[in-house]
Amino acid sequence: WGADWTLGASLDWVSGSLDSGGDVPFLPPVTLHLEASAEWQRLRLGVRTNLAGEQSNPGEGYLATDGYATVDLSASWALNADGKSRLFLDARNVTDEEVRLSTSVLKDVVPSPGRNIRVGVRWTL
Repeated sequence: WGADWTLGASLDWVSGSLDSGGDVPFLPPVTLHLEASAEWQRLRLGVRTNLAGEQSNPGEGYLATDGYATVDLSASWALNADGKSRLFLDARNVTDEEVRLSTSVLKDVVPSPGRNIRVGVRWTL
């Protein structure tokens, strides 16, 4: 089809401990990010998944967090030939996974947003 494909992957891993031997609060879990996108002329389509492990060592006085897997979809259309302005549609957390980020002070009160859709125009310089 003549599409330009882009594939990406990254792994986030943070480790730490307090001098006193305890666990550091608010450390993120091991997280794998996988991404693929294709561009045909002015149309760009993409998918991204985030796979996060549980955080079972949250630090003294904090609750552990479960792992999660989210999927995000995106589509955009270039409004001009150079592609610096785009009309976009993003669908985030399409599986409506309950996500509680171990890095958030509000994780035990408020989860991250569930399924949501964003529509807009993006300009880049």
